[in-house]
Amino acid sequence: MPSDLLKQIGDIEIDQLGQRIRLTVETERTAVALELTSATLHKLITDLTQIAHSAAGRRTAGRAVALDTQAPAYFSDIPVSEIGVGMGEQRDLFLVLRLLDFDLSYKLETAHLRSIATSFQEMVKALDADERTAH
Repeated sequence: MPSDLLKQIGDIEIDQLGQRIRLTVETERTAVALELTSATLHKLITDLTQIAHSAAGRRTAGRAVALDTQAPAYFSDIPVSEIGVGMGEQRDLFLVLRLLDFDLSYKLETAHLRSIATSFQEMVKALDADERTAH
């Protein structure tokens, strides 16, 4: 089967209320126009994230690779308006990233929550130290 790799997502239009999104997915050989509701876009992002998780599982034989939070790690420049931890109906923990009113949530183990808390504390200390030396 010949390759038909993704080239770009373009022609993005968002209606005035932010409820409908139109975009074109272009590959090397074709283009597909899509119209999504906000809820469908959320499901698409969740599905793509699950695919990325499955692919990572194959690359790593299901073992987590240590997180690298130092440059030159790739970081998205999408601003997060809030971060929180939520608890689901079955008492599962979730990291919630809010993008204005659009939430992305990811399941956490208790150990992950502790690790995040430590990471946040370490970053705050580093930022405080930078601020003190800047003055």
